[in-house]
Amino acid sequence: MLKQIATIVFCLFTSTVVFANDFIPDFKDQYQRLNSKVEVRYISHGTPGKPLVLFVHGNPEHRKSWSFYLKNLGKDYFAVALDQPGVYRGWRPKTFEGHKYDKVAKVIKKFAKAIGYKKFYLVGHDAGGLYTWGVALKYPKSVLGITVINAAHPYTYSREYYRSNSSQYESAQYIRNILSKDPSKGWTVSAIREANYEKFTNHIFGDYGTRNYFYEHPENRENLINLWKESDDVVQGYLNYYFTFDFPPQDPNSWLGLTGFVMRRLLEIKIPSQLIWGLGDKDQAPENLDGLSKVVPQVKIVRFATGSHWVIHEFPYEIEREIRHHIDEIAKARRESSKGAF
Repeated sequence: MLKQIATIVFCLFTSTVVFANDFIPDFKDQYQRLNSKVEVRYISHGTPGKPLVLFVHGNPEHRKSWSFYLKNLGKDYFAVALDQPGVYRGWRPKTFEGHKYDKVAKVIKKFAKAIGYKKFYLVGHDAGGLYTWGVALKYPKSVLGITVINAAHPYTYSREYYRSNSSQYESAQYIRNILSKDPSKGWTVSAIREANYEKFTNHIFGDYGTRNYFYEHPENRENLINLWKESDDVVQGYLNYYFTFDFPPQDPNSWLGLTGFVMRRLLEIKIPSQLIWGLGDKDQAPENLDGLSKVVPQVKIVRFATGSHWVIHEFPYEIEREIRHHIDEIAKARRESSKGAF
């Protein structure tokens, strides 16, 4: 059994050998119908039957944003990346309700079962990170371990968001602009389209700390922009995610009259967890890491001092190694635990 840990590792890597082909998506899309309303689009690499590592992207990206990780982890695992709700027409909830973490968690679990897995590892970035927290919370017996990248745990995020003098409160102004539905603030579908998707392009192509290995390739940028232009429903899907922010719905110190202690117990995640964080994130403040071990007792925190919100594309080789090491440690502990049972 893994010891309860909260280890902080500062990563300052240099002289990484880069292979351009590692960042060119060359996977064929696959489709898995779950019911009459949901068909999941995904890509995969590796041999089915090997341990499943499932990747969930953030906003405003798509399944192929994980291509580098699939190419590498797929050598030893069955690596799969799916589109989150709204991106593909086969899974576009009609309202924001379908983007809530519990609804998405249910689909992810059903998807894993449909491709032959009862248990799996889960990796999520940004919005996909919140969904990863949600799956671990709702289905802990199905998830062997998680890696979350620049997505605060709901408890610490809520704690910081509702402190009006906090860095997170200031960083989340764009969320309040989205929730206002005020076109003048630039965060409605029509406003984003009329501004030629400037909100998205500035955010994902310009707001990073070092090299963005994935999006320095023109075809990757073009494919993503074409996805946004494909349908207003795609952009609305990204925005709908923010309207689900009732998880948790209020200040954790007064949520439904419960104490912060009780709320921490309700949101506690007890499975092996890894949180990777670019400290230069302009959307999520580093204070979200404070006290995380109170709600995620088995967490390991890996900090990238010069990484931004898009750290997955800035330090891909290093992060792939961190994810692999985390999964290998979990697998080793499971093997040792299994031997001890006999």
